[in-house]
Amino acid sequence: MPGPSLPRRLAQILLVAGLLAAPAASCREGASPSPLSSPTAFATPAETAAGPTPGTTPPAGPPRSAVPGASPTGEPSPTAAARGSPGPTPAAGETPATPTARAFWTAAARGIAAAGRLAVTVEGPNPGELRFEARASATIVDGAPGFVCVGGRAYDGQSAWTEVRGDWTCGADAFAAGFRNLGQPIDAWSDSVPRDDAIRETVRVTADGRWRWDYRGTSAYFGGRVTASALLDPATGRIVQASRTDPTGDTTYHLRYGASFPPIAVPR
Repeated sequence: MPGPSLPRRLAQILLVAGLLAAPAASCREGASPSPLSSPTAFATPAETAAGPTPGTTPPAGPPRSAVPGASPTGEPSPTAAARGSPGPTPAAGETPATPTARAFWTAAARGIAAAGRLAVTVEGPNPGELRFEARASATIVDGAPGFVCVGGRAYDGQSAWTEVRGDWTCGADAFAAGFRNLGQPIDAWSDSVPRDDAIRETVRVTADGRWRWDYRGTSAYFGGRVTASALLDPATGRIVQASRTDPTGDTTYHLRYGASFPPIAVPR
């Protein structure tokens, strides 16, 4: 049974992304929630077990499932501009001389696992909070979970904790998938979430030895260019600075590793 639109789901998953004010879209089976700011909205209808939202209109942009080359792991389709030669995979704990986007986000996922917990506060047009553990994540609404992803399953708290259909990537991997496909953190990733078009990722080593990741893409939902950047300490895997710009304005992400919050679980 169709449920809330992707905008609404994205608001739930993208609490941090700040799409809360977006209108709901028509529903279809297999679409995914939106992660970053309290349910944010990306650009395609999503489905849950809840009933459809009356009077909604579909947003612009193709459904996530229609994007060729997309995968549930959040790895964008390998465009030449975005990828370059991946080169050999460094051994665990080894720092590559020329980091790739994959190496950057692999290190970032390790940083979350090492810290145990990460809280991301979003400051911008659509403020919110996301929480991450190595294999679980959540969008926080008014101080309490509004959307939870754990064990490869996603649950919508706005529908009495109804499970959202589909296979979901949670935790640190969802965090990386959101940045790599949307230029922003997301608490749950699925192949049905619509990614940006014309994605380009570049990584360079700064003068102080940190890694800087830069992203650009085109969002059908936001109606224009999206740019983002993140600065990572390769020794710890912690992102020390991250921001994003889209047609709605500028957003800054404040990351608190080792943050104190209850273990992420579906409220009962």
